Amino acid sequence: MEPTLYYQNKLKNLRQAIASFTQVMGVDLAKKDAFERDIYKNAAIQKFEYCIELYWKVAKLYLFHFKGIDESSPKGVLKAFYKESTMPDDVYESLLQMILHRNLLSHLYDPVQFETIFSCLKSHSSALLRALEAFSESPTKS
Repeated sequence: MEPTLYYQNKLKNLRQAIASFTQVMGVDLAKKDAFERDIYKNAAIQKFEYCIELYWKVAKLYLFHFKGIDESSPKGVLKAFYKESTMPDDVYESLLQMILHRNLLSHLYDPVQFETIFSCLKSHSSALLRALEAFSESPTKS
């Protein structure tokens, strides 16, 4: 697949993933029983992990195909993408926090940590929506 088309498909997937994550974050858990709350929390965490993973990988594609920058680590990619875009400082800082949260969830399961990170997901959802704007200036044709 041609690089621009591949990038556009991945960007479309990212937009859909963030929309789905935002939708899950809109569910009122107070109306759910304990079992349903647990399911929604786990679904939200998984969607969050998927979104931040996809975000940095789409940014990596953008950097490589359109800027000739080859970064490999999530933080390195986000830093380079931040420098190449008009992303606001607070959105960049939020993305770095999300990478930290993703790493904590993936490598160290702790119920207290899980709840702490879950309590940040609404703000992460909002930040991801704002972070999408950095791709609006991305090229659509090579």
